[in-house]
Amino acid sequence: MVPMQTKQELVIKSTSDYKKFKPLSGNRKVNEPHLKRLRKSMENKVLISPVIVNENFEVIDGQHRIQVLKEMSSPVHYLMVKGYGLNEMQLLNSASRNWAADDFLNAYIEAGNPEYVKYKQFKDKYGWGHNECMRILSGDELRSIDSFRNGKLKIHNISQVIEWAERIEMIKPYYDGIKRRAFIYAMIKLFKNPNYNHATFLGKLQYQSARLVDCTNVDQYTLLIEDIYNYRNREKVSLRY
Repeated sequence: MVPMQTKQELVIKSTSDYKKFKPLSGNRKVNEPHLKRLRKSMENKVLISPVIVNENFEVIDGQHRIQVLKEMSSPVHYLMVKGYGLNEMQLLNSASRNWAADDFLNAYIEAGNPEYVKYKQFKDKYGWGHNECMRILSGDELRSIDSFRNGKLKIHNISQVIEWAERIEMIKPYYDGIKRRAFIYAMIKLFKNPNYNHATFLGKLQYQSARLVDCTNVDQYTLLIEDIYNYRNREKVSLRY
């Protein structure tokens, strides 16, 4: 834990030397829509809102404000806190809910975390949402989001998850909703069911694909898939349990 400075040591200063400020490795990229909103707001009135930097003038919080202030030729008010780095930057932003999942992902990739590199490669290839990727790749449904944000993501059974993703891709010719969250969760639930055979389901879809429609939750998808799976079967196979 980085020692906190006392209140007496925290002094707000100002400067128009914009070159002093440096991007912190792992910080999120400048967001143009956010810059646009910030410009519009600051054109009406510039409020004193100090940016936070460390002893190396690396920006912990406020890189967008610095950019707009530079464009307006206005001084930057800043607060220097020694020892602050990537962790403190993420804590500040997550507390204010400014960071999206892509921001955390890019930050940890830039910081050299191999788990996040593998995560991005998988997500880019299959196009799943962050929620699905976090839960399924980590194998931890309860703590996946916190682990992802805290830089503690650990990917388990990547080969198994890739196999599941490839099976889901096989359904694409018959259904364009394969990236829907509830559908992905329903299919993975089925893959774990010993009564389910993927080749059988694909065979039934050749004649019943029109029946595979969007559902609102996993149970509805499972019931629908079970119905398609049992098309013209004398002995019905239970896939819900």
